[in-house]
Amino acid sequence: MEARSGARDRVAEAGFVLLLLLLFIGLTPFDDRNAAVVAARNATTASGDVVRQLAFIGVFAVAAFAAWRRHGMA
Repeated sequence: MEARSGARDRVAEAGFVLLLLLLFIGLTPFDDRNAAVVAARNATTASGDVVRQLAFIGVFAVAAFAAWRRHGMA
């Protein structure tokens, strides 16, 4: 029983780490960060970035699944 609990904890921790990486680093960690590039990217992705949205939904799904497995529906 202890091995299953450890695996669940690792899934929850991995989901949390992925969420922090997405929030603090984003999907383009080695991208240019000057004002012109950021303004151009904001203008082109004003409607939303599908890859970014799918990444956040995926990380949320992993974290929600780990929480559900640990605590149940209560």
